[in-house]
Amino acid sequence: MTDKNDYLIKRTIDTAFVRNFLSSDESYTAYALGDLEEPYASHANWYTASVDEQVEGLGLVYTGLSPTVLFLFGTLPAIEAILHSDAAPQQIYLTAKPEAADTIKTVYDVEAIYHMYRMRLHPERFSPTAPDENTPPPRRLDTGDVEAINRLQREASEHDARDMRDIAFDPVMVGDGYYYGIFVDDRLKAVAGTHLTAKREAVAAVGNVVVHPDSRGKHWGTIVSQAVTEALIEDGFRLIVLNVRQDNIAAIKTYQRLGYQVTGEFIEGLASRAY
Repeated sequence: MTDKNDYLIKRTIDTAFVRNFLSSDESYTAYALGDLEEPYASHANWYTASVDEQVEGLGLVYTGLSPTVLFLFGTLPAIEAILHSDAAPQQIYLTAKPEAADTIKTVYDVEAIYHMYRMRLHPERFSPTAPDENTPPPRRLDTGDVEAINRLQREASEHDARDMRDIAFDPVMVGDGYYYGIFVDDRLKAVAGTHLTAKREAVAAVGNVVVHPDSRGKHWGTIVSQAVTEALIEDGFRLIVLNVRQDNIAAIKTYQRLGYQVTGEFIEGLASRAY
């Protein structure tokens, strides 16, 4: 059996190889595939784990968010080798398959871990919902709306006792991506956007869906998510995905109504190196 010490960990800039390696499970690796394209690529550092020149694992250290994201893909021994190497940062927001959880805990103290579903929409399965006649129409947001987005995220997080560190939002996402929101009396009450939009790779990740506590139960999360999804389809994105916690039944049903399907499970969360 191959041991973690048998692996050679090496940084690579061979994006063609990385793309090919990731493409074996593109629903799970969609975010990483998007990170092959600018502006994300400037923050992406790729590491291979190989034995006898055969690559068995890939690690992505993404520095464009805080904390640094560590994405892991491959066999468990290869993942373990990456985790024990100098490539793995001290503090991370990790993404890995569930079977890697015990391996991760041998190297990191896990502060919080979330069990997630990856959901994917094939454009031909998109099923838009007609909004209620009393629903304010969503509008496309721009960089002038960043503070309104931040305010909504803070207020919703305080209400839900959610750690703001697990919200992957950067103001640049609004200018570079697709964000739609519903306003009531000039206050943003619902928002949905994209974590990444990689046009060359035709990959997009929907995220940052937030509804103010006083506006829940009106299906506004569906309406803004639908607006983002429809815009992505119109612009030719082929691989459209999102993440949702496995215990968030309401959100799962919302996305399923739009045509998204669960394609797999993974874990994510905050962790600090134990040594």
